[in-house]
Amino acid sequence: RCLWHGCCKRRLGTEFDMNESRETLELGGHRFKSKNDIALFLQSGMLMVLFIWIFVPTIPVLYNDWFVFKQFSHGLLVPFISGYMVWRARQQLQATPVSSSAWGALLLLPALGLALVGKAIGDAFTERVGMVLCLSGLVWLLFGWQLFKRLSFPLGYLLLMIPLPYLIVNEVAFKLRIIDAALAAPVLRLLGVPVYRDNYFLHLPDVTLEVADLCSGISSVFSLFALGGAYVFFSPMRPKLKIMAVLSTIPFAVIINLLRIIITAALSYFVSLSVLNMLIHELTGTITFFIALALFIALCESLQRRFLLQPADSATQRSGDNLTAGDTESQ
Repeated sequence: RCLWHGCCKRRLGTEFDMNESRETLELGGHRFKSKNDIALFLQSGMLMVLFIWIFVPTIPVLYNDWFVFKQFSHGLLVPFISGYMVWRARQQLQATPVSSSAWGALLLLPALGLALVGKAIGDAFTERVGMVLCLSGLVWLLFGWQLFKRLSFPLGYLLLMIPLPYLIVNEVAFKLRIIDAALAAPVLRLLGVPVYRDNYFLHLPDVTLEVADLCSGISSVFSLFALGGAYVFFSPMRPKLKIMAVLSTIPFAVIINLLRIIITAALSYFVSLSVLNMLIHELTGTITFFIALALFIALCESLQRRFLLQPADSATQRSGDNLTAGDTESQ
């Protein structure tokens, strides 16, 4: 009997050691269930090293473009905002079960091919999009679908740091220049400013103003869209309302930039042409951008009050009606 107990103790000890060995395979909250999982993790680590090796030359060029092309200067903030999104969700991420998934290769391999094609043909936009998609595929491959799903918005948000192709930006800016000039001319006439519009030129009595690319509002559109996307991510709104709020950044940026053009033209006519060379002309772009941002935040807050408080009130009202009905039945 003692030998039997000793055998049981040894058996229990063996099971305990096996449990300890399983726990030692727990890395960063990831619990490996078999050697195949360990092999997959090592292979994914090699892919991560390959990712760094492929895209290290891409980062300095992208960083330089943020300063060369002022329309995309907001791209410098996008990685930090994305990282802050991940940091804010750290508790949910820690509670999310993690397990490597080979399904991540369905995203990783095509994205890697897209990036390599972009490198081969010298298309920076394609290469950078492939880089972000590769990072997303690695997250899916290394940590599984559930964690990838939680990080889908911060990962997708990184796409906003990539400057769009010049042909697209130039075409959009050209259309905005014509629209701004066409809308500004009648407003200036109402203000008493004699003006004649020719394409995106505003001919005043003493000067001809050109709605340039930087005055088209395209910089405000891109920047406000990126900040708006980050704002709605932290807002407790329904998905449809979030989409509507983000899309509202486009007309806000265009309308406020139109106000900037009208103010500049009116000041140059009523005050002095030197206004065009003064610091106030440079500051109007910053001031009008923050006005557009304030309007966007006000819209989001109003949507939250309108569509979040009302369901709570209706639920309270329904509970009150139920309580009243219950009292009536008891009587």
